[in-house]
Amino acid sequence: MDEICQRKGRIVRRNRHLGQKTASHGFGRQFVQIAEASDVDRRQIVLVPGAAVPLLALDLPEKLRGIAREQVARRQLQDRLSLGADDIEMRPFHGLNGKGWHQVLVADTELLQTWRSQIPRGRNVVLPDYLALPTANGVWAVHADNTGVSVRLGPDDGFGGQADAALAALSEGMADPDQKPKCVLMVGEPWPELVALAQDNNVTVVENAADVAKIEGLEVPTVLTHGELACNLSRDPALVRGRLRNQIKPWRWPVALLMIAIALWTASDLLEIQRLRAERIAIQTATEQVVRDVFVPNGPILDVRSQVQQAEAAMRQSSVTDNEVPNALALFERVGVTIHGSGARMLRASSLDGTRLDLLVETSGFAAADALTSALAGNGLEILVVGSRRTQDGAGVRTELQLISTGQGGQL
Repeated sequence: MDEICQRKGRIVRRNRHLGQKTASHGFGRQFVQIAEASDVDRRQIVLVPGAAVPLLALDLPEKLRGIAREQVARRQLQDRLSLGADDIEMRPFHGLNGKGWHQVLVADTELLQTWRSQIPRGRNVVLPDYLALPTANGVWAVHADNTGVSVRLGPDDGFGGQADAALAALSEGMADPDQKPKCVLMVGEPWPELVALAQDNNVTVVENAADVAKIEGLEVPTVLTHGELACNLSRDPALVRGRLRNQIKPWRWPVALLMIAIALWTASDLLEIQRLRAERIAIQTATEQVVRDVFVPNGPILDVRSQVQQAEAAMRQSSVTDNEVPNALALFERVGVTIHGSGARMLRASSLDGTRLDLLVETSGFAAADALTSALAGNGLEILVVGSRRTQDGAGVRTELQLISTGQGGQL
């Protein structure tokens, strides 16, 4: 129990110590000024003077994205400030606009390195002090003390500086109907000159963020809810990108070899596909040439198989002379005597094209069917046995035959 009480006592003393360090600055317990960062808690955000980190607006193309957008922004800053690339560091201020940012935070490189060296372990988020102020549309949040002034003119604007210069800039804003706020929120100590300026312009001044919501059309200002943490100054973005490149560098050759292998495999497949396509075209061309020379000398070739079959049937029919069985009826006359003499019974005779004779005959058995087929084939006929099967009563065999004259003109 004593150990638990001692731990609670240490926690209470630590929180009280943190509160004493930050309460005097008016930003709350989660923030600490850079001058007191030597004993900062890892969960606290370190604030640096806003006058040293201005928020500047640039004219950037809408469609430009990523590193290219940052490079164009850096060139514009160098031209505007007449400084070298190593003299300043830049952070895009995205706010709530996502990728289409037009503002940047700018700071001196040596000064940033000095601030980073003052933070133990360098793990804390570092922000300009005006980004730690609560903000909402139509509200100016102002913090003033003996070191200077921090002003948040809305979610997308803010600055820091000396009281005289800040008051002059705020006077111009009050005179502009487009920039004039509906309310001024005083954070920390009051600033009499600004209070008088607001009263002269009929602008309400409040000291509590909750009182802002009482004004029609305004919402309660909030802290760090408008993309401020993305502007962390504790790390050099160029150094982070350099480390990332070093981490990726060992993988460049394996990835390159893999991409080359994929490219070669794809190329070989494409070559094989092209070879097969060329071979198919060559075969198709040769086939059409043969069909054109032999079977279809005139007219279009639409269906090779069908047109060749028709031409072949026509050629076969035209090659049969009058003495070599001109039609199926003559075939039927030739085979009738042989079938009758063999003792077989003709059940059906038909012809589809007038040149071929289809027969269904019934014999006493398979041997008699084979003898009949041999007798017909030996007399100038081409015989095709379609099928043979026993009758239902098993007393005989039915055989289906196709007969075509071979042109030898033998006697049956």
